[in-house]
Amino acid sequence: MRWAGNPVGEGFKTGVLTPTIEDWRVMVDVIMIDTHYDGEIFKIAYSDAPVKKDDLVIGHYELDSSGPATTVAVKIIDVLGEELIVAETV
Repeated sequence: MRWAGNPVGEGFKTGVLTPTIEDWRVMVDVIMIDTHYDGEIFKIAYSDAPVKKDDLVIGHYELDSSGPATTVAVKIIDVLGEELIVAETV
């Protein structure tokens, strides 16, 4: 499974000012992946949290999906503490 999405993309609403963000990763604190998401409990199998303040998340992940079908969930936490979970069966 590949995920290289842009969480600051379509449907993003702004107030009076329209932000100009050249790299969406500056808005993300951490990305976590659950490779066997059951829809209720998020169990972190992979975490991408930059060590230094100036570092960015990788934003591109490849995971082995050679086993039986499973639901993979990606949790994104932005710099404001907002969370987004996207799940897909692969």
